[in-house]
Amino acid sequence: MNPSVTIQSLGQLIARVLIGLLFIVAGIFKMHGQSFYFPYISSIGGTAQPEITLPLGYAMEIGAAIALIAGWKTHWAAWILIFYTIILTVLFQGIAGPDDAQYFNKLSHVVKNLGVTAGLLFMAVHGGGSISVDAVLARTRDK
Repeated sequence: MNPSVTIQSLGQLIARVLIGLLFIVAGIFKMHGQSFYFPYISSIGGTAQPEITLPLGYAMEIGAAIALIAGWKTHWAAWILIFYTIILTVLFQGIAGPDDAQYFNKLSHVVKNLGVTAGLLFMAVHGGGSISVDAVLARTRDK
């Protein structure tokens, strides 16, 4: 195997694992921190029903992250996490805050989410690489 292809494949695997872990950890925190997240979700107003949206959110977050890490249906998993990240950023990270500290904290979360979205977009476009379930399935299908 070409060394540059090997480095690229390892880079794609590491990127999938690191971004996927971010979502798995966040999902687990939401599962175990429902007493915090229920009022937080309710605070956005509208029709947000935390008893429905919270379990749906962390199930989607963890499920798509596991698929992303494994490289299974990588394009779909990445797109799901992209839309999930954009929706949460818009709903919960509005830039306005009562003081400068809160403003800069929220701004840092928005910028972080943009970076994560960029990484996910790269995966959505380019797939999981040669070290992925998608690649194994494609190789077995081609035989």
